[in-house]
Amino acid sequence: MEKQNAGKRPIALPITLVLLVFSLIGNVFLYSQYLQNKQQNNYEFGQTVVEKLTESRLYAQEMIKVIDGLAQSSTQADRYELAYQIGRAAAVGYAVSELMTEAGGLSESDAASGAEEAEAYINAAAAKLTGIAHQEGRLSDNDQEQLAALKADFEEMEQALGGFNYAIGENRAASIRLASGLEWLDIAKKMEQVIKQQ
Repeated sequence: MEKQNAGKRPIALPITLVLLVFSLIGNVFLYSQYLQNKQQNNYEFGQTVVEKLTESRLYAQEMIKVIDGLAQSSTQADRYELAYQIGRAAAVGYAVSELMTEAGGLSESDAASGAEEAEAYINAAAAKLTGIAHQEGRLSDNDQEQLAALKADFEEMEQALGGFNYAIGENRAASIRLASGLEWLDIAKKMEQVIKQQ
């Protein structure tokens, strides 16, 4: 009778091994889900960055066109359409503020401060240009100087934004890489410097 009991194996060991295997499989599955979610978040962040850079560049380009139009205008009637374009461009310009928020989140700088400065700059530029657009008659030398100074700022921004490879948005791996700040944080810092000069 004792020999038969000695030949039986305890059932606890196989059950423990099965549970251990399932636990390991579950951990690997959960970790792979975590990595997949992290990559998806990084991809979405990269797409947001590309979108904000594109809109910021469009803003700078539109403002340069408006400033050129104002500088060449001779009557208030010539400037009515430009006044509308200023408001439309400023609405797109808030992408600059959002870009500063994203950049501040990745760098050591204060994100809220950079975004507020960018928003204040956009509002001030729009107000200055709108004021010039609503003047009667020919523009004064002071107005032309203000236009030239603003145009120089926007050209500097546009030049910085022109150094970005916008085709990155079409490549998933490249978009994911943007989440680390590569290739665009320096552009945001250059834009912030232009804004702070004012």
